[in-house]
Amino acid sequence: MLYGPELNNQTESPVPTVDAEVTLRRTFPAVALAVCLSLLNVSMIAPILPPYVSGMGASGLWLGIVLAVYSLVRAVLMPVFGWLSDQRGRKAFLLIGLSMSIPVSLAYIPATTIPLLIAVRIVHGMATAMIVPVATAYIGELTAKGHEGKWMGRLNTATMIGMGAGPLAGGILAQHMGIDAVFFVMAGLYLVAVLGISLSVKDSRPNRAASGSHPSFRKISRSPRVLGLFAYWMTFEISITAIMTFIPLFALGNVLIDFTGIGLLFAVNILTTSLLQIWTGKTADRHDRLKLAIYGGIITCAPLAFIPVSTAFWHLLAIMIVSGVGIAVFMPALSAIQVEEGRMFGMASTGASIHVSMAIGVAIGPVAAGVVNDLSGLAAVFYFSAAIGIPGIATFVWFNRRRPQRQP
Repeated sequence: MLYGPELNNQTESPVPTVDAEVTLRRTFPAVALAVCLSLLNVSMIAPILPPYVSGMGASGLWLGIVLAVYSLVRAVLMPVFGWLSDQRGRKAFLLIGLSMSIPVSLAYIPATTIPLLIAVRIVHGMATAMIVPVATAYIGELTAKGHEGKWMGRLNTATMIGMGAGPLAGGILAQHMGIDAVFFVMAGLYLVAVLGISLSVKDSRPNRAASGSHPSFRKISRSPRVLGLFAYWMTFEISITAIMTFIPLFALGNVLIDFTGIGLLFAVNILTTSLLQIWTGKTADRHDRLKLAIYGGIITCAPLAFIPVSTAFWHLLAIMIVSGVGIAVFMPALSAIQVEEGRMFGMASTGASIHVSMAIGVAIGPVAAGVVNDLSGLAAVFYFSAAIGIPGIATFVWFNRRRPQRQP
């Protein structure tokens, strides 16, 4: 069931066939590896970039701008690349995005001023806008009904492994081999992903929504379920990016943790999420996805309010573990809902719309947290991060108050 007069005329994309299932099983490892390595590279600079930018004399606001510009570019370009890949296939976009990211990774090395660093972040955002949304669409279009949570949970596991291993790897490399080593490793990993996609993934022309017509972002934006997902993901990303921007400064200054320790905090949080999704992905296919989203959001955000009173490494570690459990609960449920909507509007177009909400949140988070830090102090940033998820969860519930019945 869809809501709104224009949506009622939509028809779902055909259900994937047995051949699609075979293709999915054969190509999933390469696609998942590309997503994993791409996000590993993006997150690898998470523990080093905030201190690096602060070392240039940047204020909290400028630190937020350097981090946010990457996501702003992604927010603008992901709908474009999503729409194009719905019309022209996925493989080319994956290869272009991954290939562009190789020289961009090396360009971080000579970027020793704020303007140069912003320029590199802009181009990096352009390249990565072609990767994760398109890869998610590729997997989603091959996924059979009733198995959305399972396959999206597995892809999210690859996503979170990359995001979890990246900060730890980046912290270790920066501490023992220097910051430049991080960027050389990033370039090498992007090359591995290019080879994997080139050799293992067949191009495909996705089934188009609405009886072959081009998907309309206006119609997508009028789906209450999409609007609920948009609000949920945006506020979550505001919260988590605020934490990732300022917890390194809190840890270095208050708990006296080094780069490796900061990377370990991020890694434990994200790896907790990735490992649990092997189970929670199946749970999202069997249980009420709305309730999973509510419970997961609360478990994710509530512990963040205790960061300012943390005085030891294990305090922060416990907070990050509990928050990671919450993410593992809500993420497969939201991803499964996204796939259901994607069958009606085009996988990549729908996915791009959701990723835009994430990118907007990632862009707002560091800047908003920087302003909060400059006005009210570092502790206020963490209270802000804990509270911002509440309106997102409430909005998600409001838009899902009349939920369509899921077909078994």
